[in-house]
Amino acid sequence: MNSFKSSEYNKRSHSSYLLQAHIIFVTKYRRSVLTGQILTKAEEIICRECEKLKSKLIEFNGEPDHVHMIISYHPSLSVSRLVQALKS
Repeated sequence: MNSFKSSEYNKRSHSSYLLQAHIIFVTKYRRSVLTGQILTKAEEIICRECEKLKSKLIEFNGEPDHVHMIISYHPSLSVSRLVQALKS
């Protein structure tokens, strides 16, 4: 069963789409180095980068050793390019 509402689909002249990527960034050796302040700043930076790529940060959540993101993106953008931009 599809849990998305039809209004969440992005519509263009000849297509409609809903592409989302669940991306997880993990610290080296899973060290607990991410504090609340770092996670807040990371969310701001990732949101800004998503806007540059005409994408949208849907959800952001983190713990001391990893970060989860759900990002909605345009079909012309590859997932590898999205991850590359976010990691840089």
